[in-house]
Amino acid sequence: SSLPSAAFWALATSPGAAALVVAAMEWLAALADSAPRHLKAETEALELDNGTTTFMFLSTALVQFMTPGLAFFYSGMVGVRSTVAVMFQSFVALGVVFSLWVCVIFSLTFGKPWIQFGDWKLLGDPTTYFMTSGVHVYQPLQRAGAIVAPGFPGMLFMAFQGMFAIITPALISGAFVDRCRFMPYL
Repeated sequence: SSLPSAAFWALATSPGAAALVVAAMEWLAALADSAPRHLKAETEALELDNGTTTFMFLSTALVQFMTPGLAFFYSGMVGVRSTVAVMFQSFVALGVVFSLWVCVIFSLTFGKPWIQFGDWKLLGDPTTYFMTSGVHVYQPLQRAGAIVAPGFPGMLFMAFQGMFAIITPALISGAFVDRCRFMPYL
C-alpha cells in the first residue's frame, strides 16, 4: 500500500501547519516503504553508525597525540642542544606530511588502480581524491561505486590514515638526531 491513507487526506485538508507537517511525514514514510529493495540496500549501506564514527574520531585524536608524545620522548633522550630541533622535526611533520597527504598521497594510496602488474596494484590514480575531491563528510568513502570504509565518514577515514602517515617520518627522525640539519629533513 504505497498510497497515503485516509488520515493523510484528512490531515492535509485541515487547517494548521502542524497538520501539514504530519501529513507530509506520513506521505514520505509511505514512499520510503514502497521504494525498490536495491535502493533501500544502497541507502542503508551509505548510513553512518554513530558508535563507529565516535570510535574512529577518538582513535584519530589518540594517534594524533602520539606525534607530540613522540617529540617529548625523543627530546628526553637527547642532549639539551638537540631538544628543540627534535621537537621541531616532529611538529613540522604534522603540517607538511598532512598537507601532502590531503593533496596527493591519499589518492596514491586509496585511489582507483593506476599502475598495476597483473593482479598487483601498486599505485592509485592521483586524481581520484585530489585535494579531497570525492571524500565526503557525511558519507562513507567510495571508490568506483564501492564503499571502502563503511559506517563512518570518508573524511574521518582520510584523517585517521593520515595520522599514521604523519607519525612515520616523526619516528624516523629519531634515527638521525644530531646527524642531520633541519632543511635536509624536510
